[in-house]
Amino acid sequence: MNHSNRERQVIHEVYTELIDDVKFRVLRIPAPDPGNIVGYEYEVEERPFWLQDTWDFQRTDPVRESRYSLQLPSGWEYKASWLSYPEVKRAEGSGNVSQWVITDVNGIRPEPDMPPLDGVAGQMIVSFFPAGGTSRKNEFVSWQSMGIWLGNLYSGRMDASEPIQHEVNGLVAGKSASLQKMQAIALFAQHDIRYVAIELGIGGWQPHAAPDVFSHRYGDCKDKATLMRTMLRQIGVDSYQVLINIRRGSVTRETPAHNAFNHVILAIKLPDDAKDPSLIAVMQHPKLGRILFFDPTNERRNGDGRMAYR
Repeated sequence: MNHSNRERQVIHEVYTELIDDVKFRVLRIPAPDPGNIVGYEYEVEERPFWLQDTWDFQRTDPVRESRYSLQLPSGWEYKASWLSYPEVKRAEGSGNVSQWVITDVNGIRPEPDMPPLDGVAGQMIVSFFPAGGTSRKNEFVSWQSMGIWLGNLYSGRMDASEPIQHEVNGLVAGKSASLQKMQAIALFAQHDIRYVAIELGIGGWQPHAAPDVFSHRYGDCKDKATLMRTMLRQIGVDSYQVLINIRRGSVTRETPAHNAFNHVILAIKLPDDAKDPSLIAVMQHPKLGRILFFDPTNERRNGDGRMAYR
C-alpha cells in the first residue's frame, strides 16, 4: 500500500520499500534564527489518482498563520471535511477563489503512548467533483465509492495460474480439515513470499497480479494478500482485502473517505468446520458470516506452528 510522507517513518520501522517514484525537494532557508521571518512559495503540478487533497495545518510545531486557497473550474463542486479541529468558515476571494485562514495553531507535544499524530492533529480534507455530477471513478464521495475505486484496481489480479494451482494442491495434500488447509496456505504466504515493496505510479495502490507475485516470490502487503486470496480460492474459501492503518486511532468513524491507510490484510470467510480457540480475531458479519482477520505479512506464529492472527 502506498504511504504518504508522514506515514513512511512508521512503516519503515517494520518494512522497507525497495523502490518507489516519490521525489523530494529540499529547501535550505538562510538565517533560520528565532525572531526572523521567512517566506517561500512553491507550485506543484500533478495528475492525481483521485480527486482529493488534504490540508495538514497542525503538526508538532506551532503555527502563527496558515492559509488554504482553492480555485476550481466552472461548474465543479467540493466538500470540505474537518478532523480534530473546529470547522473554519471559508472566505470568498477574487476570481472564484475560496480561502480558509487559521491562526495561532498550537503544536502537538509528543507524549509516551500517545495516539497517532494523524488521529489528533487538525486536518481539512477536500474532495472535488467535476461538473455534471459524480461520473468519474476516482471520486471519493463516500467509503463505498472509495471501495469501488480500489475494487477496480484489484480486478483481474487474482486469476490463478497453473503453477499456483499445483502449489496449492501440494500444500493441502493429505489434509482433510479446512483450517489445516488454510494454515498451510497462510504459512506459505507469510514465510515463502519475501516482503519487497516496488511502488511505482499506480503500483503504490494496485497489487501485482498473483501469478507474478508467486513466480517472483516477493511482494508487499497488498501483493501477499492478493496471492493468498487467490490460493484460498483454490480450496473453496472466500476472502476479501481489507485496508487498515497500523496506528490504531488514525482512522475513526468520523473520518471521511480518503487515503488514510498504509497496510492491507485479509478478511477470510471461515468455513463451518473451521472452529479453533486460536482463531481470536473473528467477528460475526451480518452478511458474510464468521470472518477471520489475518495478516499475510506478519511472519510471527505460535509455538506449536499454528498461524498468528491479528
